[in-house]
Amino acid sequence: AHAPCPAADAVDVLKADARSKLLDMLDEVVGRKDLVLDKAIVGPLDLLLSAGEMREHGVQTFHFLTDTTVRSDCTQMIFLVRCSRVQLVDWIAAQIIADEAAGKDRTYAIVFLPRKTEQCVERLESANVRASVRIAECPVHFFPLDRDLLSMEVPGIFSDFHAHGDVSSVFYAAKSVMFLQEKFGVIPAVHAIGSAPEGIG
Repeated sequence: AHAPCPAADAVDVLKADARSKLLDMLDEVVGRKDLVLDKAIVGPLDLLLSAGEMREHGVQTFHFLTDTTVRSDCTQMIFLVRCSRVQLVDWIAAQIIADEAAGKDRTYAIVFLPRKTEQCVERLESANVRASVRIAECPVHFFPLDRDLLSMEVPGIFSDFHAHGDVSSVFYAAKSVMFLQEKFGVIPAVHAIGSAPEGIG
């Protein structure tokens, strides 16, 4: 038998919480729907939910979000995207505009992980599609890579901070630490390496 592992227990709690949030998100769009995924979260999502489980909650077809519009007859479409890439919002807007030009009667939901940003909302408004979509947040902060290992799975964080001066990923890291403390109590010591995460501790 394995010895008790408090870290593994905590990971199990966080995994169950993330699964619940994602399935609730799918169930909020009642009936059959297409799920259009930010490619960056496909791998992490597989750590939490199987394609079969998502189909049980109404997902008819899976698509990758790219600059090429999706062809589908489904009347409901959910976009699941990271909030850190504004370009994805442009692709979503292009999909909606193309559907409207083709006369498709479809409802849209954009779900941001872990939260929406004003920049993304403003980008939708500038494309004149903000009124056509429901915007939601799914506060999944961590993905379990192993029994005692969690990752935020935020690609490009190094270049975002050091090359572009974008501190949003550091902000999300701080929010994630706060989320852990809400779940398990105050963390007595937070260790960070380099200049970017100094504000977290």
